[in-house]
Formats: sequence, C-alpha cells, structure tokens
Amino acid sequence: MSPLAIVGLLMALGGVTFVVFMAGSSPMALWDVSSFVLVLGGTIGITMMASPTEDVITALKLLGRAFGNADPKYVDTITLFVELAEQARRDGLLSLEERISRIDDKFIKKGMQLLVDGTDPNLIRQMLELDIDQLAARHARRYGTLETMGAYAPTMGMLGTVIGIVFTLSNLTTPDEIGAKVAIAFITTLYGALFANFIFLPIAGRLKKMSDAEVSERELSMEGMLSVQAGDNPQIVRQKLEAFIPVGGRDKLAESEAA
Repeated sequence: MSPLAIVGLLMALGGVTFVVFMAGSSPMALWDVSSFVLVLGGTIGITMMASPTEDVITALKLLGRAFGNADPKYVDTITLFVELAEQARRDGLLSLEERISRIDDKFIKKGMQLLVDGTDPNLIRQMLELDIDQLAARHARRYGTLETMGAYAPTMGMLGTVIGIVFTLSNLTTPDEIGAKVAIAFITTLYGALFANFIFLPIAGRLKKMSDAEVSERELSMEGMLSVQAGDNPQIVRQKLEAFIPVGGRDKLAESEAA
C-alpha cells in the first residue's frame, strides 16, 4: 500500500467533511441514495457504451491497485544486470542458463533465454519492444476508461440535478418548499464532481504514472540484456542503466553498492 495515496484521499475527504461541519450540518445531510445510483450507475452504463465491456470491468477491478506501491525496482534490476554482466564476461553467456531459472520476472527471463539461445540482438530488441508496446497499450485502455468515467460523471450529476429541479418545480405547492427540494437536487451534481475528482480522474492519473514506471523499468531491462549480450564491462552496464533513474535513485544505487 502507498501511504501517500491513502493520506491524499483522507485529506481530500477530510476537507469536504470539515466544510460540512463548519456549515453547521452533518455529512449524512449529503447522502441521497437515488443521486448515488443515478451518478454511479449512469456513469458506468454510458462508459460501457463508449468502451469495450471488458475494459470497463478491468478498470473497475484496478481501482484498488492505485493505492499500491508505484515505485519501480530500478536499483534491484540494475544490480541484477551488473551481476549477469560480470558472470557472462567471466564464464560466458551459456553459464547464465542456471541463473535465468531463478529469475522471477517473466520479461527478463524471456529476454535472457533468447540471449543465451544465441538470438540475433536486433531480433531480441524487436521482440522485447513489441512486448513493451503491447503492455503500454493495454495499460492505456484501462486508465483511459477511468478518464472516460471521470468525464461522464459530472455530466450525469448535472443531468440528475436538472431532473430534480424539473420535478421540484412541477410538483411545487408552496414557495417554502423550493429551497429544500432544490438543495436535494444539487446533491446529484455534488456526487458527479466527487466521483470524477476524488475517484476516477486521480486513480486514472496514478495508474498512468504506474504504467509509465513499468514501461521505463522494462526498457531498462531490455538495454541491460542487450549490454550483457554485447559483453559490455559491468561498470559500463551500470552507468548506461543509471540513465533511466532519477538522481535520488542513483544515490540509493550507490549506497547499495557501498554496502
């Protein structure tokens, strides 16, 4: 779990709750079942019209994943390729076969197996780049679906408010009722804004950053594998792969090597 993501959500909800209490009301005053069902159900339904149903279902399943740790394991990956480069220069590429069997990452295992089998470097790059491109495309469909939901939710909220005002005015018996009934109608607009800006859009943004980090880590792995195949010096491998990580990550890498 990512502490910052949890803290951010709690701060946002806390801000809304604080405003409600400062207005002398209770958060339960903002609860309305029909508004909730209209906004959430309508948003999901419209999104299913605009996107493949499979993408919508997958995107909803990924809502919880956004609170996971998004930090890529650059340091561990670079350390692995430095060790592989050392072993390959010392004992040859075929000596890596036993080490490959102990690698958990399927992407690295696939590329290293191609390397040990003597596959042409250009073909390895093409195959790994295809894997990376397809990964990025799958991720884009998923966070793109959440962005679509974030765009539709406020519209459904406004639609609910218009419906509520129409029925309020058509069934109005005394002017005194208009304030309370219009206030209830605007709850739907509030729900649309909350779903869009507290759930769908922030989570889509976080999933996009997680996707970018995973793509970057795979590109790092690809360059590491090709460097090992080329017989590069381990220090050259390390310096080449350091280009993928920010300065703070490089400091962490230096600390791990010093230890």
